[in-house]
Amino acid sequence: MAAAAIQQELKCCICLNIYSEPTTLPCGHTFCKQCIQKAFQTSRQRSCPECRQGLPEGMDLNRNTKMCSIIEHLTSTRSKHQGGCSYCDGTPEKLCLDCETPLCCDHLKKHKAEHVLTDVSTPLQDRKCPIHQELLKFYCMEEGISICASCGVTGDHKHHKIQKLSDLSNKEKSDLKILDDLITRKKAEKEEMVALVKSHKEKAASNTENMRKLVTGVIGEIKKELESMERQILCQIKTQEDQVYSQLSQAMKSLEGQILEINNLIKEIQNLCNTSDPLTLLERKAWNTSKANSLLNVEDDFHFNNLDGETILIMLQSSIHRFTRSLPFLLKNCGIPIEDATSRLLPLSQITKKVPPFLVFTLDGQNVDSPRFTFSASSLSSGQHYWEVETNEKPRWAVGVSYHKDHIAMGYAADYWCLQLTDDMQYKAVHNSQEMIVATNAPVKTLGVYLEYETGVVSFYQVSNNCVRCLCSMNGKFIQPLHIFMYAEHSGWIRIRK
Repeated sequence: MAAAAIQQELKCCICLNIYSEPTTLPCGHTFCKQCIQKAFQTSRQRSCPECRQGLPEGMDLNRNTKMCSIIEHLTSTRSKHQGGCSYCDGTPEKLCLDCETPLCCDHLKKHKAEHVLTDVSTPLQDRKCPIHQELLKFYCMEEGISICASCGVTGDHKHHKIQKLSDLSNKEKSDLKILDDLITRKKAEKEEMVALVKSHKEKAASNTENMRKLVTGVIGEIKKELESMERQILCQIKTQEDQVYSQLSQAMKSLEGQILEINNLIKEIQNLCNTSDPLTLLERKAWNTSKANSLLNVEDDFHFNNLDGETILIMLQSSIHRFTRSLPFLLKNCGIPIEDATSRLLPLSQITKKVPPFLVFTLDGQNVDSPRFTFSASSLSSGQHYWEVETNEKPRWAVGVSYHKDHIAMGYAADYWCLQLTDDMQYKAVHNSQEMIVATNAPVKTLGVYLEYETGVVSFYQVSNNCVRCLCSMNGKFIQPLHIFMYAEHSGWIRIRK
């Protein structure tokens, strides 16, 4: 610190740099020779720039040799410490722009707090005014450049609006602090979003895995039932097959034995015909004749049982029927609550009174010539439900749910949610007088309807042998029990798929 104080005393008060050719005036103040000469040239009176003491005209400016020796010694000492701290051999951490000295970590702690510190690799010349070789400590607000003190006092920026770099820096730091707070809050928001997305990702993965297990489990159980059915029917086929093959094998064995006896008899007869011994011929003829008559009179009364295809088909149909009836219970045991919507439809004799009695809506595939409506006898007020509807693809028909058993404002009231096939062969989702055209890749022959009462979702699916495709979903907030309804007109028909 003492060396820094000495170094500060060796600076010219005009250029603020270490003296160059130090010259001491009669008043005792010392300046750079070049600086004092410029000061005398710009002033009408010769006086000391520091104490304003008058000086005689024609006075010689003598070099201060003692001061030159001190500066030379200081310069040589600084050169020895080139690349290290100015006060020791330690590794420099910062460069003090005021003292123009590099400082190690220890000396940095003892240095003046108000001095400007920068990176040790910063070229010192870049922080000095190229004209006055002074440190850039001010900022010209009009030209937007950094300047030294002399530029603002006597130089080109004398009458400009200038500001200390330190004050400007403090203001910029304040702005940066506000920006840092905003960015920090934004970062926290993004991190929360990352956590939320991660949570959704984990939930999606879990839901996907659960759904995969559910589908695999359900299909696995169905496969077990179908494989058991297949084994039973194939076992019956195998039993009948064994019986038929056994009968055929016995018949074959009997016929082969008879053929062997016939061959032997033929051989015997041919030998008798070729014998020259009359006595032998007479003795053997009677036996051969009796044997031949016995073989000729044998009747092949074989009764072959064919495969009883009718019994097998009945067994197959019965097994399929049992499987179909047991399927809802199987699905329920697997966690899929599916109800039979057929049981929820009104009997034909209880169709809503708003339809004339002679206009009977069919559920058996027969054509109808006038509009027909039917509503479910009971209502749905909770849970998840699924049913399928078949149609002959002729307009106009509609399928959906409603609070009321009233078809006057079908689909165009706030309490109707339905899918329609219009007269121009367009499928439309209709609710509360709002229509949305639904695109399909083929005519809808089988329509699946899925209802989630609590979440307020009604979804319509196109069902085929190859796939199930979602046509549309309609959202609502169900506040009353819902009835299933169906509607058809012209020569069309529509029915619940059993």
